[in-house]
Amino acid sequence: ALKEFELTHPEKGFVKMSANLESWGLKPKLNINIEDGDVNFADYLFTKIISLKEELLANYDLDKIYLVIYGNLSKVTQAKDIVMQKLKFKLSNEGGNLINLEDFVSKIWGGILKISGNLVIDPMKFNAVFAYNNLDLTEFTKFLFEQNMIIPGRVSFNGRLYSKGESIN
Repeated sequence: ALKEFELTHPEKGFVKMSANLESWGLKPKLNINIEDGDVNFADYLFTKIISLKEELLANYDLDKIYLVIYGNLSKVTQAKDIVMQKLKFKLSNEGGNLINLEDFVSKIWGGILKISGNLVIDPMKFNAVFAYNNLDLTEFTKFLFEQNMIIPGRVSFNGRLYSKGESIN
């Protein structure tokens, strides 16, 4: 059955979403649709991913459910200095600890960031390809440096990010 709800917090923002649990076959499927939101994280998103990993491993068995999350957020702010706008994504698992990230698109620092890849929860590894198009150099240097530096121009680049564990050892 479809359930619609909105989560709000005076400092952390709001998320409007709906959820639907389908029970057919051997594994149920939970569909979560985040329709809109304006979310503020005190830490950077990667810090949240690590803590989410620990909670998932301790409390849930992802082998027993298919999970699909469609996200559409107006604004996500991280640690007060990274602001992503018009964030869209799809997260899913195929009934295990492999999480797929598809169609991640966000406006950040005047450009468009696109990412797709996957994350293995245990042992933690990720693999992703990305493209950053039309990055505004002046906006980006405001993030990197405390003083305002005007560097006119825009740049586009792409690449691959991957890890092989939770530490550099």
